[in-house]
Amino acid sequence: MLSSDRHRLDEIGEQLRQLYLKKPVLVFLGNPLRGDDKVGLLIGRRFIRVSRYPYLIICWEGIENCISKIKQINRGSLLLVDAVHAGLAPGTIIFAGQGEVDENFLASTHSLPLSILSGVHKLEFDVLGIQVENTEIDQPVSPSVLRAARMVLQLLKKTFG
Repeated sequence: MLSSDRHRLDEIGEQLRQLYLKKPVLVFLGNPLRGDDKVGLLIGRRFIRVSRYPYLIICWEGIENCISKIKQINRGSLLLVDAVHAGLAPGTIIFAGQGEVDENFLASTHSLPLSILSGVHKLEFDVLGIQVENTEIDQPVSPSVLRAARMVLQLLKKTFG
């Protein structure tokens, strides 16, 4: 790993530690049929097996399918873990606040615009994402995205237990 990559991961780790103070709902997103788009689901399934963090949701095929669960937990703050289209090298890990996210940012097939989360539902959110390489139907997750998923899982375990 390059020192610039290590520095970026250290910065993301610090952002996650700050976010932990809000006790956000961790929302793992993805589409199990679309290549790299399933990476959030893979991370979520592994994290749930090793974590005692109480506020976890796995959303298949979009956050719009989990709004009622999110509102039941009622934490006010979310961390969305998902595949992203950020124009970076495949497998790049990013952390972005809701002000940095536009409607084309998340890779999966969300039919609910993210602006609805903050505007209508009054939810704060941040995104922990992995840049996709391939989101074609019936494709496996790319090796670079799988490597990044292991790093994201380690960051989440270190921060949220």
